Amino acid sequence: MTWNYRLVKRAVGDDGLFAYGIHEAYYNADGEVWGLTEDPVQLSADHINELKIDWLMLMEAFKAPVLDYDDVSSNAAEPPFSMEIPNEEDCIDIADLDEEFGTFDSDAYAREKAEQNEQEEFQHAEEYVGSPLEQIHSLIIELRSQNP
Repeated sequence: MTWNYRLVKRAVGDDGLFAYGIHEAYYNADGEVWGLTEDPVQLSADHINELKIDWLMLMEAFKAPVLDYDDVSSNAAEPPFSMEIPNEEDCIDIADLDEEFGTFDSDAYAREKAEQNEQEEFQHAEEYVGSPLEQIHSLIIELRSQNP
C-alpha cells in the first residue's frame, strides 16, 4: 500500500463553499485512491529531521490535482488489503514476542531517543537557523534523499 499527501477540498455546509486541507491519501495496487484521512494532517514528529522530511512531502502535494473529499469517499476504490478482523488464534501473543526478542526496555529507548533529539537540535541550530529559505529547502531535499 502506498500513500502520499494530497490537497483535498471538502464541502462546508450546503452553500457551495469549500475548505481546503492536506490529507493523507492511500492507494491500492492499481494506483487508485481508496481512502483519505478524515481530518487534514497536522505536522508533528518524534524528531526534527522527520518533521523536515514531512514538510517536504507536504510541499509535494501541491504538484498533484486537488481531490474532492466527497468523491473519494463515495467512489473509493477497493482497499489493498482485507477488511476482515482476524481470528484470535491468528494473532501474535506479546509473550511470544518477549520470548523471541526479549522484553522491551522503554527506559533505554527513551534515553536513546532523547540523545538523538539533542543531536538533531544541535545540527538544526548549526545548519538551518538564520539560513535563507532556498538553502533550507535544498538541505531538506538532501536529507530526504538520504532517508527515502
